[in-house]
Amino acid sequence: MTSSAAGSGAADGTPDATAAGDVARGAAGASRAGGEAARGTAGGTPMGEAARRTGGGASIAGAAACGPGEASLISGAAARVAREAGAAARTAGVTVRSVHDVSGIRAVADFLADVWQMPHATPPYPPEVLHSLVHAGGVVHAAYSEKPSGVRPAGAAVAVFGPPGERDVYSFVAAASASGRGVGFAIKQAQRQWALEHGATTMRWTFDPLVGRNARFNLVRLGAVGGEYLVDFYGPMSDGVNNGDESDRLTVEWDLVAGSPRQDGPDDGRADADTVRRAPDGGPLALRGADRMWCRVPEDIVALRAADPALALRWRHAVREVFAEAYAEGLRPTSMSRDGWYLLTRRPTAGLTAGETGAGVAAGSPYGGTSHATAPETTSAPSASFTPSASSTPSVSSSPSASSAPCTSPAPFAPLSAGTPASPSQEQE
Repeated sequence: MTSSAAGSGAADGTPDATAAGDVARGAAGASRAGGEAARGTAGGTPMGEAARRTGGGASIAGAAACGPGEASLISGAAARVAREAGAAARTAGVTVRSVHDVSGIRAVADFLADVWQMPHATPPYPPEVLHSLVHAGGVVHAAYSEKPSGVRPAGAAVAVFGPPGERDVYSFVAAASASGRGVGFAIKQAQRQWALEHGATTMRWTFDPLVGRNARFNLVRLGAVGGEYLVDFYGPMSDGVNNGDESDRLTVEWDLVAGSPRQDGPDDGRADADTVRRAPDGGPLALRGADRMWCRVPEDIVALRAADPALALRWRHAVREVFAEAYAEGLRPTSMSRDGWYLLTRRPTAGLTAGETGAGVAAGSPYGGTSHATAPETTSAPSASFTPSASSTPSVSSSPSASSAPCTSPAPFAPLSAGTPASPSQEQE
């Protein structure tokens, strides 16, 4: 499963190493206990603040309210996804389970350090932080190979609950090391099962929009939809994957109940579209159709960063400009082609959060008076974000009515095993 800062290679369209909720970089050096103040920062935001914004660990099943019909829908989806998650694990040849013990959590921390090319002594997610997230009500998943040597994780993911009442889960990170085996997809389905069994209906995470294979995994393989675009979200990053670049991130939202792989082709109409912008490599960057846009990203931004950081940064600014223009018109990324072209279209607002549909620039964002095209060359500029224009997408709140009956949690989460019987049936964050 892959998603934000990703490594190289692809598994079912996902990079070898992905950040599911994109690694919250400030976690390295962050809190040693659930309520302890963080020492690190993520894009200028203390880890403690990030945890507060994602709801810490309040159980959605206990906090949300929903009628009996919706509770039945969620319960039915959880049962279906449990079968699909078991099938995905078997296909990938792994066992996926939640991790609670100290040694298991440390192994996950070491695995994530390897993914982001960081020393085990300073992992992007220290084991004590992972343990605190679990203690606060979140979950750490790990995938283990069925082979005798499968004691080290082949994939891992971390998630916490979002704002109470919105039945939302936020995936901090997801990564897989095996290319082409579907480990990332199995990890993501395990997260989905866990979230549904705790009453959640949506999951959000961030990923680097320049990593095309992650975009295809998230938007096409999983069927998530792009939301808020976050400018230089983490500020300067010093891992072995993101050095020298600005840390823009794209938020995606995954409908856990109805989400499924996209079947429509992202290339429909592209051959007849007009080129409206040129990329840093001289080729077409943005194409425009009657009611849609396409935006191209580099073939391998991770390799480009290492070979030519200045060119990689020009790509960052160029793609940011296209997304800002598209978002101002109410367009949002809904698909990604195999050859690296985003499709940006208008989408129905049902089920979207108010933050995604409310305004062209997110509340509190300093990003407004200047052109979205070119951010300051320094990475110390304040983080900003923008969402699809309110003029095109009316605000819709997904919060349930307070008068609804409590939404109870279905059966407890059961570990997924490649050998677990199941009926018929990655992300880089």
